[in-house]
Amino acid sequence: MLTTVVLLALTAACSAGGGAGSGDGTSAPAPSKPPVPAGPGAEELVEDLRSGPGGEDLGEVRDNSSTCSNEAAGGDSHERDCRRLLVTDQVSVYEFPVDDVAVEWVNRYGEFHGEEWRRVDRFALVWNTPEQEAVPAERRDEITELVENRLGEG
Repeated sequence: MLTTVVLLALTAACSAGGGAGSGDGTSAPAPSKPPVPAGPGAEELVEDLRSGPGGEDLGEVRDNSSTCSNEAAGGDSHERDCRRLLVTDQVSVYEFPVDDVAVEWVNRYGEFHGEEWRRVDRFALVWNTPEQEAVPAERRDEITELVENRLGEG
């Protein structure tokens, strides 16, 4: 629950100041969502992790996508929101519309309150729940490598 509250606050902060309004009380129409990117999404990456080494320890997959948008924080949806957030016992997988949004989130929230954020393409791999904090560095590296290989970065 604390993670959700923190995420909502982070999302609001991330999207604040980047909106379409001109600051004079008028606002432009909400931007349309970017097209769905080619390649696997967060769900496919989590399934790949589940079928890879150590995958039996991922645990239940929780779809927390509704918590990773400006809309979840009470605002309008924003082009820099995450597209998908899947949480397992070992890692949270954030999916973004494009690579530069992933870079922005990782740079902004990496090492936030001891959390570890790693960017791979347009995804962020995050260790931010009590269960995930216990995941050893070697397993985090293995998860990162599996995702890099799936996306052709490894």
